Parts: sequence; C-alpha cells; structure tokens
Amino acid sequence: MNDLIQIGPLNIFVPYLFYIAGIVASLVVAHFLIKRLINYDFPKKPADLMLEYWIVFIVVWKLSYFINYPADLLNNPLAVIYFDGGTLGLLLGVIGIAVFSYVQFKRHNITIPVQLLLILQAIFVFIVFDQATSFLYGFDLYIFIEVVSYIVLISILFRLVKPVTLFKVFQAYRWFVITWALFRVLQNEIHIYTQTLFIVLLLAILTIVAEWYLNQKVKGDHSN
Repeated sequence: MNDLIQIGPLNIFVPYLFYIAGIVASLVVAHFLIKRLINYDFPKKPADLMLEYWIVFIVVWKLSYFINYPADLLNNPLAVIYFDGGTLGLLLGVIGIAVFSYVQFKRHNITIPVQLLLILQAIFVFIVFDQATSFLYGFDLYIFIEVVSYIVLISILFRLVKPVTLFKVFQAYRWFVITWALFRVLQNEIHIYTQTLFIVLLLAILTIVAEWYLNQKVKGDHSN
C-alpha cells in the first residue's frame, strides 16, 4: 500500500491521519467520561483540557529533538517537523504533562486522580488508532485482540464508581501496563529478559504497592 496520499501540493503520510483521528477521539471520550463520572461543575471543558495535554506533550516531544541535535536549531530549524526527540522526548513530554497537570490542580482545582484518568483514556484511545494503522498492511490477530482489549478497558473506565480516587486510577494504570507488556511480548517487540520488560514489570509492581498503601489509608480514615 502507498503510505502517502497527495492533496494538492501536500503529501500526507496516511498513518498520521490515524494519529490525528486518535487525538480527536480522545477529546470526545474525555467529554463523555467526565460527564459520566464527575458529579460537580467541571472548571474547564474536558475536551479543551485534553487538547491542552496533547499540545503540551507534542510541543515538548518535538522540541526535544534540538537537545540531541542543537546545531539544527540554527542551521535547520524545520527539521523538527520531520523528526522528534525519541525516548528522551517522550520522557520530557511526560514531565511536561506532569507539570501542566499540577498547574491545573493549583489554578482550577482539577484533582490529580481525575487528570490521571483523562490521561489514561487518551493513552488507550491513541493506542487503538496507532495499532489500527497496522491493518493498512494486512490483518494481524494479535493486533486485533490488542485493539479490542483497549476498547474494553475504555468501556471499563466508564464503569468506575464515583468518586474517582487515586486507588481506582492506579488499578486502571496497572491493567494498562500488564496489557501493553503482554502484547509487546506476543508480538516479539520485547523479550522476556530485556531491560524494557523489567522496567514495565517494575512499574506494575509499584502501582500494586501504591494501591495497597492507598487502600490501607482509606481503611484507616474510615476506622477513625
């Protein structure tokens, strides 16, 4: 299949259309998720907040390219359009979202659990569209099952019981980590003894520990 389609003078990489659709879909899901789970006046439009997350992440992720190639900042600044900051860029993008989330908490009193939930649904939705690009080149059973799994996880988010707490959100993140790692192994993208898998499993363990701590804290508060 031809990866490029021409619209006038522009050549558009077809998978990018899926990525854009994934971002737009995450805005829609954010709107209905907040409407379903939050029983107070939300200080911002959920779709607007979700769009701001994406803008922060993409800008930081893209501009981090110049950390690896500082000379291009002056010699070829348009290179950032075609390249990104790689793994470092992803990490800095996550840090950028974390800082932005804290600002939203302080300025608009949007709780951290709610923001984490919005970010998680965006991850689910985007991965669905990202993996769906593989169907452009042929059907893959594992990818199909993975896409269905994330759609199921999105539907489960809508079944969370009010109020949204850190404990519930950590549970959802744990299942994301487990699902993501499982399908990466099945598709031979990471192997059982690779450093990446160890990091993923460590994150899963940390979420379990955090869940236990939060659960004990909630029980302690109720007993008092």
